[in-house]
Amino acid sequence: MPVVLYLNSGDSVSEEEMALLKHFSHWEWILYQKSDNAKTLNQKLKNREIHFIISNRIDDFILDRIKERFPVSPIIYYASRLDSQTLKRLYRAGIEHCVIGDSRQGLLIDLLHKLWEKHWKRLPSALLPKKKTVFVKKVARFIEEEPISFFNIKYMANTLQLTEYQFRDQFKKSFQVNFRTFKQKVLDHYESLLLFEKKLTPGRIYPMLNYRNLSAFSRSFKVRHGNSWQNVMRLLEY
Repeated sequence: MPVVLYLNSGDSVSEEEMALLKHFSHWEWILYQKSDNAKTLNQKLKNREIHFIISNRIDDFILDRIKERFPVSPIIYYASRLDSQTLKRLYRAGIEHCVIGDSRQGLLIDLLHKLWEKHWKRLPSALLPKKKTVFVKKVARFIEEEPISFFNIKYMANTLQLTEYQFRDQFKKSFQVNFRTFKQKVLDHYESLLLFEKKLTPGRIYPMLNYRNLSAFSRSFKVRHGNSWQNVMRLLEY
């Protein structure tokens, strides 16, 4: 399920916020409140992948740390009103989505659905078989929602309550390709999207794609593309 980090300026959840959580009860929400500290936040985010960040406060220190860790996760400012000073801070922080006013709850619900449909981890139809069986849908949902570090046969088979042999066999029948080949196609897709569309540097990308370090990413890139990422980036500048 998609995971939402909610940065709350208060010490408790309001009725409005509770209604929002109930609407997205099939999503996971991580609440960070005013009384929490940075250590608490780190513990809540440990080994997690955050798909959306919602905030009703502008804390530069917290937002900078969040953006550093989740550079392509949309941040949404959600509040009853917006003054000029806060608007300037939102602009400086590079926050593009702002939901305010009396109708904000419905607007936020619509926005989250729209953003999820075009989230960077959503798999394009070209990578999936035409026949969308229950197994195919479960595999796609797992890849889109779980951290890439869990994108392996052992973890996926366990989640789908299959043996590793059963998972491999069912995967080959459903996708008409072995798991290793498919996984590389997915990672290549994510890599291209993050590098060339989202304009992230390899230093930001390698942990997102579960590489051990930048050197490991660079070696893999050169083996797969026959050129270093530095040369490819330079060629694209012309």
